Amino acid sequence: MPTVSVILPVYNGEEWIKDCISSITSQSVEDIEIIIVDDNSKDGSVDKIQDMNDSRIKLIRHDTNRGVPGARNTGIESARGDYICFIDQDDRWVEEKLEKQLQVFKDGDDRLGVVYGDVIIMDENTTLKQRLSTESVSESRLDRIKDIFLSNPPITITTMIKKKCFDLHGLLDDSLYGCDDYEFWLRIAGDFTFEYIPEPLAYKREHSKNTSGNINKMTEDRISIANEYINEYPQLRGVYKKRISDIYLIASYSHFIDRNMSESMKNIHRSIVADAYNVISSPARLIRMN
Repeated sequence: MPTVSVILPVYNGEEWIKDCISSITSQSVEDIEIIIVDDNSKDGSVDKIQDMNDSRIKLIRHDTNRGVPGARNTGIESARGDYICFIDQDDRWVEEKLEKQLQVFKDGDDRLGVVYGDVIIMDENTTLKQRLSTESVSESRLDRIKDIFLSNPPITITTMIKKKCFDLHGLLDDSLYGCDDYEFWLRIAGDFTFEYIPEPLAYKREHSKNTSGNINKMTEDRISIANEYINEYPQLRGVYKKRISDIYLIASYSHFIDRNMSESMKNIHRSIVADAYNVISSPARLIRMN
């Protein structure tokens, strides 16, 4: 049985998929399985995957497109490892990512559920641009939930997750758009702790094919999650307005990047209505939150 199950969703990712897979197969930890879920690609992704000669690769093909969370769930259901890691088709890992995270789990206690770190942003030519740092999560249960509720510290492509988290709390919610991972962190935070490694563990590629996607759907889903969790944890009510303001700020920034100035201004206004002081103090955090 492999120690780590790596789950890689693919959809029309032929341009960088080999580079991504190479960063997995070259990990210093060899006791892994690589579950690649092709989400009904229309390009040459499958051919490139099949060209990779590594017995640890398992290719699963969807006959319909189910989106990233749906593809990740297929991978989770097939996973045999004690730990699960996610990576996206155009990103890379540092060579010792898995080794460093397994050591943290070895040194931790049974409550430890997620180990994560920072990312380096790179462009489509693999030129390194900047380090995107995150932050640690509090140890105490309620503070831990509050930290994640407010800022979603774990960057998913850097995480290693104990399989038990999924066994106890279920799969990702694939009805959510672009925030299924955030909801999952909140779902498990009551039972599991998070450990931050303050160094880069992955490289995230920015390129011309990156899109903001359905910003309005993502915003609606983030607000729905916020409403759900303040009902479950009334202690979060004191920071609820700030969270809603942040959600609208993220939407405003995303619309701005897409050059949709009308929607960007609408969301700035909504953010001010939710928490005006938060808007004044937040600009430097926009890229991290997004």
